[in-house]
Amino acid sequence: MRLVFVISLVSCMLGAIWGWSSTGHMIVAQIGENGLAAQSGALSRVVDGLRGAIGFVCSGVIPAVNLVESAPWMDDIKHCTHALDPWHYVDSNVDAPFSVPSTSCVNVVSSVENMEADYLAGRNKSFTIHALAHLVGDIHQPLHCADRGDRGGNDFLLNGHSNLHRLWDEGLGMYPHDLSRPLSDEHRNYLRDFAADLEKAYPRDAPPMRQRLQKHTPYEWATESHDIARDHVYQGISEHTIPTPDYLRDNYEIVRQQLAVAGYRLTDMLAGIHLLV
Repeated sequence: MRLVFVISLVSCMLGAIWGWSSTGHMIVAQIGENGLAAQSGALSRVVDGLRGAIGFVCSGVIPAVNLVESAPWMDDIKHCTHALDPWHYVDSNVDAPFSVPSTSCVNVVSSVENMEADYLAGRNKSFTIHALAHLVGDIHQPLHCADRGDRGGNDFLLNGHSNLHRLWDEGLGMYPHDLSRPLSDEHRNYLRDFAADLEKAYPRDAPPMRQRLQKHTPYEWATESHDIARDHVYQGISEHTIPTPDYLRDNYEIVRQQLAVAGYRLTDMLAGIHLLV
């Protein structure tokens, strides 16, 4: 782990720091876990590396039990530290082609790249697996990769919702904001069913998804999210209004697709780094 790197984050400006709600993160991780379970031995090696990995970061965080329940941990710790906040997002002007601002000392693109490199180098594997399980979800939330001078939609205020960013964090109201952890059997089954529905609706071997999964770099993933924000998130909605039924309906499929592709890419990244070490 680059502890000096972590400490230096306090000098970065804060932007859009919340990702999918804890439920959204767990849905992504559930799809990731499903994919790992289908690959020989990979899931057990990942889960073995999770236990007790984040105790040094923050007391009072829900213990890591498995890949799914640990996925929201980088949001859980915000009650006691904001040192990792800049890892969650990159503020790229939504009205211009995607780029990482030169002033961005660390961002979600570099954080995913750094965690992957750290794992491959054998540096604090438990921490890096935890971080990737969360950050791969974040990079697929469009407002974590786009900004219109509004901190990724956090200052885009809405009636009936606090802001545009939170509306998208909560999947446009598609799923419960937070499922209490440790998960009950009912909530665990809810996540499994939700993930299975997404995998059925967007199978990874179907041509559209297969084409997206050919993009392997965090920069490419962030570019996709940025372009979705430009073409969909900021379209058909105005500040200080209530999101219309048309806006919600038109974007439900965007949310579902982003959750699915994030889960598939999490599978591929975690399985890939295990094969390389």
